[in-house]
Amino acid sequence: MSKRYNVLMILTDQQNIGTIGTYGAKVCRTPNLDSLADEGVKFTNAFTLTSICSPARASLLTGVYPYKHGVLVNDGVLNRDGFILGTRRDLGLDPGPFILNRYLAEAGYQCGYVGKWHIDRYRKPTDMGFKGKDFLGYAHPGSDVWEGFRWKAAPFNKPNYYELYLKERGLKTPRITNALYSGNPDFQKQELCALLDAPEEASIPYFVAEETISLIREFSKSDRPFFIWANFWGPHSPCIVPEPYYSMYEPDSVEPPKSYLEEKFTRKPEAHKLYEKRWSLSVDGWERWQQIIARYWGYCTQIDAMVGRMIEELRGLGLLEDTIIIFTADHGDMLGAHRLIDKGSFMYDETYRIPMIISHPDGVKGVVCDDLVQLHDLTPTLCDIATSQVPDLLDGQSLLPVLKGEEARNKRDAIYCTMEGLTMIFSQRMVRTRDYKFVFNASSIGELYDLRNDPHELNNLFGQPEVACVQQELAGLMGKFMDQLGDPLAPWFHEIIGTY
Repeated sequence: MSKRYNVLMILTDQQNIGTIGTYGAKVCRTPNLDSLADEGVKFTNAFTLTSICSPARASLLTGVYPYKHGVLVNDGVLNRDGFILGTRRDLGLDPGPFILNRYLAEAGYQCGYVGKWHIDRYRKPTDMGFKGKDFLGYAHPGSDVWEGFRWKAAPFNKPNYYELYLKERGLKTPRITNALYSGNPDFQKQELCALLDAPEEASIPYFVAEETISLIREFSKSDRPFFIWANFWGPHSPCIVPEPYYSMYEPDSVEPPKSYLEEKFTRKPEAHKLYEKRWSLSVDGWERWQQIIARYWGYCTQIDAMVGRMIEELRGLGLLEDTIIIFTADHGDMLGAHRLIDKGSFMYDETYRIPMIISHPDGVKGVVCDDLVQLHDLTPTLCDIATSQVPDLLDGQSLLPVLKGEEARNKRDAIYCTMEGLTMIFSQRMVRTRDYKFVFNASSIGELYDLRNDPHELNNLFGQPEVACVQQELAGLMGKFMDQLGDPLAPWFHEIIGTY
């Protein structure tokens, strides 16, 4: 029988790939992730299926596109009867014929879950078969706990295990200071960043690391392999971090991206302008952005330190040589590119391109892979690791041959991504090759970018005569993706694309 590897899969929330040293960060420091890349494979062209939390995470759990598993928006689903914004208890994640941890459990794995869930509105990780502590909904652990915290996004379920953790450790309830909000007077309900006035042990990333370490220790007592899915709530805003991370990076060190300086929203969908107005962060120029991004960087460095603690625990228990470590994110963050923050109804690389690093004890080391890969490729990869088989119903491709050095390329020439909107419904589809990106906005102007000559995606070439052949080719490819995957937007696309 082949060796049974443990798996530690670490997922961050909304992490811009440019915050990681091995991916080119010039200021933000991530020594543990840089070392992890040296010990495995770094994927430089990894993309999420959809740049929104719940659908992306559900796709990682099920291995299929959002319109197949039914979770199309945060805290909302699309069933056969139409668009439902989380209003009925009988709706939620369609369990379907495949759920990753159930498949791994049948293969003999102990399956644990830590941290942010935000996959199904009504079913918790333990309801799906994981061992762990449930946080239902977006479930920010500090909501209704921290003193002075304005954002109301507490877990739907009780108890709040982070609050219990603070009490059990004898840690004083943290308070937040130095909070910064958006420039929109009608959108002041959520902090963008702030100082957590508390020791690091009272912070949420530390709590996630402690819970992960606890599960590692518990599972290590068994002869069975384990799969632990550890989830940070960050660096997704609000970036509430303790010292030394809050002051680790000088705001003056944050330089504006080219697209911040040059974006005029000319020939761009109106939705892009509306999202910029929603946050209104550029009303005071670049200074507010510098404050936010400096704290975001500090958050990333703290998460990196917590990843280091998890790895050291594996090393101390003698498990590092038996454990595959996966690090990735559900999606990225604009961080000022195109004058935007967060994610939304835009399909720029800042939110769709994600970090993905995989260290296999008996795999290749220090390899950089530029294959076009996607978040849901991890699902068949994990199946392949556990059973040497991949269920036919999964939409992704196993990355195990790359990890073992058996294949140099996956022969994928294009990726397909979907979006139904954030805070407003705005259906989008994207086909991206190495050279071009074509975006079909179902209710607005299309987008076409020459990524070789315009990597910042400033010049929308859609409808321009000089790229008519490219546009036609990519639209045809999108139609094939839609038909093969059963995309419910396909009828509208086929009816309108000829006159779009």
